[in-house]
Amino acid sequence: MDHSLKVLLVEDNASQAELIEEILGGLRDPAYIIEHVTRIGAAESRLQIQDFDVILLDLHLPDSEGPAGVDRILSEAPATPILVLTNVEDEEVAAQCVREGAQDYLLKREVESRALTRAIRYAIERVHADRALRESEQRYALAVAGANDGLWDWSLVDDKVYYSPRWKSILGYENGELGQSIDEWFGRIHQDDHASFRSALSAHLDGRSEYFEHEHRLRTKDNANLWVLCRGLAIRDEDGQASRLAGSLSDISQRKRAEEQLIHDALHDALTTLPNRTLFMDRLDLALRGFKRDENRRFAVLFFDLDRFKTINDSLGHVIGDDLLRHVARRVEKCLRPGDTLARLGGDEFGILINDVSESYHATHVAERV
Repeated sequence: MDHSLKVLLVEDNASQAELIEEILGGLRDPAYIIEHVTRIGAAESRLQIQDFDVILLDLHLPDSEGPAGVDRILSEAPATPILVLTNVEDEEVAAQCVREGAQDYLLKREVESRALTRAIRYAIERVHADRALRESEQRYALAVAGANDGLWDWSLVDDKVYYSPRWKSILGYENGELGQSIDEWFGRIHQDDHASFRSALSAHLDGRSEYFEHEHRLRTKDNANLWVLCRGLAIRDEDGQASRLAGSLSDISQRKRAEEQLIHDALHDALTTLPNRTLFMDRLDLALRGFKRDENRRFAVLFFDLDRFKTINDSLGHVIGDDLLRHVARRVEKCLRPGDTLARLGGDEFGILINDVSESYHATHVAERV
């Protein structure tokens, strides 16, 4: 494994250059490979054809002074750490060089093995740390921009929330339309979902659940209700108190529609769209339980089938038979009150559940209309 570091030394003072070469040349692990030039122009030429791990740059050179030299080096090697070498009287200028892009400066009178190698090591480490931070920030920005989910970051200290552009677009808003208030989110939650949402949020903030996760409806810009899945994780201080909560928001309206359709299909007859036997028996069970609690909540059950329906199917075909069943369903529905249930129990058999029957003639009246 190569443990050497390539150093470009830009120094016109021969004795200073000799001292640095002597210090670094005798070191191992890492070993230092030093290339020495006396002008900024020469350094620029070398940087065009070779990469270096660090550049040691004298503050005063025959063809450059102060920050101007740093600028010229950075234009050729913006990612290479620069360590400025300066005299004590020019320390303020050296500090300005650091502000403009150099990693650090070292006083020439302090140049000795330990101080020099430490300054070189720190300069290289800072460049690597800065590069890693920039890459991390770029990855995060790319993830935010490319994520299908909306991202949010809630500071519990000042109660401000960052909503990503995708979070806003899920609700139909442009990026600049919403502020940083938590009410931009909580104020849009459907009233029927508020209690369960608060319960799930409190459970996580109090440490009773590992993650925050909840499905709820949010009001969109056009006042529609959109189903979303919200996930989050709290960041806690040393006392375990949540100081920040961040997570994602997913549009699950399509999944919800699919689930509702599956439930509907499981409980309804595909041909007539009426409730099927399963749903009819469930509603009958509810009516029975209601009657057991209060005998005044009486109900009635009617049953009928279609005489000679088999003859229709055998003579005119199943298409006509199916059409007849649909027409019967639509006609009988018109005979019922809101809250009553008409169900296709199978074949040509139908059932009717009549709720809130205060007198028996109410059920008889419905049967006569049918």
